[in-house]
Amino acid sequence: MQSIRRHLAAALTVALLTTLALPATASAQAAPTAVQQAPRPPAPEPSERIVYGEAPSQFIEVYHPTGAGPHPVVVFVHGGCYVERAASVRSARRMGADLAEHGVVAWNIAYRRTDEEGAAFPGLFQDIATATDRVRAEAGRLNLDLSKVVIAGHSSGGHLALWSAGRPNIPATSPLHSNTPLRPVAVVGIAGPGQFEGMQPLLDDSCGADTFVRLMGAPSLERTDVLADTSPDRLLPFGVPIHLIVGSQDDVVPPMFVDAFAKAAIAAGDAVVLNVIEGADHEDPVDVRTDAWVQVRTAILAAVGR
Repeated sequence: MQSIRRHLAAALTVALLTTLALPATASAQAAPTAVQQAPRPPAPEPSERIVYGEAPSQFIEVYHPTGAGPHPVVVFVHGGCYVERAASVRSARRMGADLAEHGVVAWNIAYRRTDEEGAAFPGLFQDIATATDRVRAEAGRLNLDLSKVVIAGHSSGGHLALWSAGRPNIPATSPLHSNTPLRPVAVVGIAGPGQFEGMQPLLDDSCGADTFVRLMGAPSLERTDVLADTSPDRLLPFGVPIHLIVGSQDDVVPPMFVDAFAKAAIAAGDAVVLNVIEGADHEDPVDVRTDAWVQVRTAILAAVGR
């Protein structure tokens, strides 16, 4: 733990040295309610599952709201340290069901993690891109409103959500480049890192050896700057509103780190709201039993005009 904290401090120092003062858009909210201790029933099953690749992890769990639509969409990327053993798309099921109850199609992406075959750079990022862009192909069948698509994610999924919002700025020489990436109306990053300069020791310590290299790619004669097309801060400005949410007691992705990305995005010209939820930890914002989740849901619904 001490090693992780040392590496985190080093990463924060690098990030914060390049940023400005905290903007007026940042705000602190009321502490979340206590999470109930009683056992919960199983998470609701998705309305349907869409397969977008041959690997077992390449699918999307969709939660449909009632009514004919057209429906807004939230593309959600789960967290889990980029590794299979930590978490799966199942962790987003309660959120998906809750969003559907509020009139939004939840598009929960499963994807290959760095410890799965084919996920090493550029595979994991290509999964996120393919699954996100699949919204367009299913829009007619599911009566989706393509003018109201929000991309959101938690923790490592927060990084991937922010990255997805920056896809239009990926260099044409990158294997991650697309001529027509799906462009959201907003992005909601929940306890997710947006700056990766100096983070290799932290990721390798907390997520497993070689996680950073497998995720971001190794330097080579052809690709010396491994952050140019994978670190969200290198893809700014996004040109869409950015809503960043983090708990004041988050010791996995501390508020200082989220603040650093917020300042970088504002300096690049993007509209940013930073919401530091007083008393919340890393998991509270994605636990549907908490007031912290209500704030996340409110941000998502506001982005699609609900």
